[in-house]
Amino acid sequence: MTRIVLLEQSHEETDETREYTDITAQLAEDGSVRFLRVDMGPQIETDWDDYDLEVWFDVSPQDAARALALARRIFANPEPSAWSDLIAGLEADGIPVSLEVWR
Repeated sequence: MTRIVLLEQSHEETDETREYTDITAQLAEDGSVRFLRVDMGPQIETDWDDYDLEVWFDVSPQDAARALALARRIFANPEPSAWSDLIAGLEADGIPVSLEVWR
């Protein structure tokens, strides 16, 4: 599996208050792509009763190239809403998104 880092972001400067977001695209051998967002830190622990939260969705091999092109455009200069923008853009382009969550 090939992993493309779309965003690595750390908020705050101390270990006690550090919030971290990691967004990747994982290319599978069958040509599909999994977009994965991992958020970690004290606020996640407060909100979700766990230190990290993983959210992902898979895109079929038929739609993978379009999805990756959109992701690269959005994450070239990411706004705070980049993850939501990606999902909205994919859905607007007719690519279904079904979020899965692990915490």
